[in-house]
Amino acid sequence: MSRKLIVRLAFYFLLLVVLQIPLLHNWVLYDVAFPFPYIGFILLMPHTLPKGWAITLAFFLGLLIDVFSNTPGIHASASVLVAYYRVSWLQVVSDSSNEEMDLTFLFLGTSKFTLFMLPLIFIHHAVIFVLENEGFKWAGMLLSKVLWSTFFSYFLICLVTLSVVSNKRRK
Repeated sequence: MSRKLIVRLAFYFLLLVVLQIPLLHNWVLYDVAFPFPYIGFILLMPHTLPKGWAITLAFFLGLLIDVFSNTPGIHASASVLVAYYRVSWLQVVSDSSNEEMDLTFLFLGTSKFTLFMLPLIFIHHAVIFVLENEGFKWAGMLLSKVLWSTFFSYFLICLVTLSVVSNKRRK
């Protein structure tokens, strides 16, 4: 891994963890939309990163969120699942196998970026809420939480990526 890549990963990691833990930990909209923007770190990791590294980083990120959220392994398991499938899903969504591919709006375009992000965020949130709910009890409320939280998290991830991209353009 290059030094530039390590610095970029560290920056995203710190930014999204700082956003998640102290700021968004207890922030809920209308009892159905829970923000989990830290999943953006896992999804925005370079696709050339070896799967073992991606899964390890996802596990430790999820574990860190679990420690501060008092959720024993829920975020870690959801994060590992998404990290395992993200490159495979990117290959389905994107027809390009470019080594230099950057997982941003600018490179993928809005439609491919959305098609890449939303299903994986949905899966992540579904795992979290099903495990937290201890099954599929109250399926309507469960589905509502997963859907609204998916859109809320996607919106926050888009804001973060757009702000980072716009800062890069200014420099």
